[in-house]
Amino acid sequence: MSRRLVLKQDMSLDGFVGKPDGDLDFIFTSFDDALVQWIVADVWKAGLHIMGAKTYGDMAAHWPISTEPFAPPMNEIPKAVFSNHLKDTHWGETEIIRGDLTEGIKRLKAQDGKDIYAHGGASFVRSLIVTGLIDEYHLVIHPVVIGRGLPIFSEIAKPFDLALVENRSFAKGTVVNIYRPMKE
Repeated sequence: MSRRLVLKQDMSLDGFVGKPDGDLDFIFTSFDDALVQWIVADVWKAGLHIMGAKTYGDMAAHWPISTEPFAPPMNEIPKAVFSNHLKDTHWGETEIIRGDLTEGIKRLKAQDGKDIYAHGGASFVRSLIVTGLIDEYHLVIHPVVIGRGLPIFSEIAKPFDLALVENRSFAKGTVVNIYRPMKE
């Protein structure tokens, strides 16, 4: 049985995953206890976290010393970092995957286990989307418009349809939409 690739991504209402400089501070004002509980439960469904080297560096510096509710699943679940330059890792059980992203994702998906959850900056996520290998999108949409920023769907070669499979709203206006690509 193969694993599914799930993209879990916070974004603004106008579709950006970060400000032009990569700052994510706009997402935090709309967090509430119910949203935190939902995200923590969702992330625990992962059998593997994947990310690019920059996100890995940021997360490896933060999660091991964090007492936030997200820290246990982020620290305890194995990770894979896609990088052709990273020399070693220092955050729990982490594998460095070098070479072609598509081939690396296919190899991970062919393994048995729980879902693979992708986290990352806009560049890594855009690269994942282009592979066409994402099985589910968990989009956490925060009720803020930032006007300019980092998009993730800007590199697709042609439009593709998504089927909404779950929708949930939270008290401070955040909405979680879970989509699956529609088969052609």
